[in-house]
Amino acid sequence: MKMSDEIEIPRDAVEVREELEKVLDSDLFLTKPMQSKILRYLVTCTVAGDWPNEKKVAREVYEENGFKPEYVSKIRTTASEIRKTLSSYYMTLGMMDSVGINLPKGTYVPVFTRRHPILLKAELLSETQTPGSTVPSPLSHTELARRPTLRDVVRIASWVAGGGIVVACILWPVYNRKCVPSNAIAEPMDRSTVRHRATVQVTRASEQSFCRCKDYLVVEARDLGAWFVQGRLLDGPEPSITATFGDSNTSPGTVFSVFVLTTKADLPVGPVSQVSAEMTGAVQSKAIQVTLEKP
Repeated sequence: MKMSDEIEIPRDAVEVREELEKVLDSDLFLTKPMQSKILRYLVTCTVAGDWPNEKKVAREVYEENGFKPEYVSKIRTTASEIRKTLSSYYMTLGMMDSVGINLPKGTYVPVFTRRHPILLKAELLSETQTPGSTVPSPLSHTELARRPTLRDVVRIASWVAGGGIVVACILWPVYNRKCVPSNAIAEPMDRSTVRHRATVQVTRASEQSFCRCKDYLVVEARDLGAWFVQGRLLDGPEPSITATFGDSNTSPGTVFSVFVLTTKADLPVGPVSQVSAEMTGAVQSKAIQVTLEKP
């Protein structure tokens, strides 16, 4: 069995989207907003069958009306950094992930693979046991005398357990508090027009520190009444995300509602039912209305 196999798209698109959110939610990417923004765009386009390239990245991610040569080096540098960050992620936090996202050199089209964590772990263990390694020698009497006794272990464990209980009692009410709609849409303005893809800027009145609440941007087609999750907002007082309003068949003049949905559930990018279990306890920010502009 190979340690990874390519995933068929769009059959496994849901798994890819879930893996993308898991990767972007890691500490490695939360501190790199531009890398996160470009990786989300590359994966979203590829899953939809629209192969990304430098011109599209410059136009859609950097919000340029046309391709400009001076952006080439910046885009290539960021793509190289994304490759390094992905490599670091799958060597540490994502070592046991069953799905992998890779960005091969010389292309902006990600490759998705099905990984086999058991084989990866076995390979890692085999690398640490080199053929020339020697068996450790027995401990000397001095080293044995320095080893902690059972009484020492029990005493230390009691201190740690007691401290953990105190910390848990202090933080649990905060960690388990209810989510509140502390967000507002800053851009675009209410009753304004938007393009098919537009950047939405959000402001937070207060941080959800030490809380399980997560913020997701949601676009609702007013005529259809369907919710479409655009993605999870990054940490910070003024996060932004590129949202999609309709598709190539959506008529100009279509009205959309845009709001932030705060919930403790993990929501994948895409349609979501308003009566699903994930909506239990979810709260909405004040929605704004925008209209799809004419081409």
